Amino acid sequence: MKRYGSGLLFIVISIAVSGCSAGYMGSGLNDLHRSAGILDKSLEGVITEIISRDMELRAEKSAARTSIQVSDLEPASLAFAHLNLRRELTGCLAEYTGLLKAFFERDHSASAADYGKALRESLDQIRSDYPALISNEAGSLIASVISAVPEGLTFTRKRKYALKLMAAMQDVIGKVTVKLTEEVTSLRILAPNLYARLFREKVEKKWPDNEEKRVKSALTGVKIIKQREKFIALADDLINVLEILPSAHRKLMDAFRKNGGRLTGLTDLMTVSLRLAGNLAVFSKGNEQ
Repeated sequence: MKRYGSGLLFIVISIAVSGCSAGYMGSGLNDLHRSAGILDKSLEGVITEIISRDMELRAEKSAARTSIQVSDLEPASLAFAHLNLRRELTGCLAEYTGLLKAFFERDHSASAADYGKALRESLDQIRSDYPALISNEAGSLIASVISAVPEGLTFTRKRKYALKLMAAMQDVIGKVTVKLTEEVTSLRILAPNLYARLFREKVEKKWPDNEEKRVKSALTGVKIIKQREKFIALADDLINVLEILPSAHRKLMDAFRKNGGRLTGLTDLMTVSLRLAGNLAVFSKGNEQ
């Protein structure tokens, strides 16, 4: 991060501002940013799993083919492009919360500018792909606030810009999380059938006559069943985080309006986010085995 400022008067002001800013750090802003990062990784894990299992199923079925083409193995349920589009949505949340957090750090200029640039690019792309998620008015307001972020020096000015940005992003967060909740719910419904088909192709249809080989085949089935349950737990917690995030953001915004946001932690959001992170770790470990 870049250092900025010089002069006795500015030092005095900086000390006062940093004291105010300290109330933000380690509380609501950190919680919001950390949760957005967990959400980003978890959604990628869920979509990647569906794509991987779909391709694995198509590979199993390819054994009956006398020839094969790329299209025979490409995923049918979701495309890789789908993953990239969803990364835009969760990436936008991570960039936005990172911008808020960086904005109130003492040496905020470089990191806030980087987050602001990334957020502006993400929002432009989302407006192109999903026009209904971000209105022209909201997009223009957000862009103008982002442009002003590196210039904010005093705590009062930072708070003013932060409230403008939070108010504009509240509707965006609501629409983005609703869309992602709908999609994760669809994947949650799709998953049991996908795992059942995979079990049928890899275990039922290949059940060996040799008793010793049956144990190995059964263990393959056990792994599929365990991964199915881990996936469902991961998807359920992901949905919970998506449902809580808009109200948690509003709670933090209200705290900014009333008392500057100091000492405001987002306990409910972090409880489900940390549980989601734990399930993601367990799920990822199961995929490595």
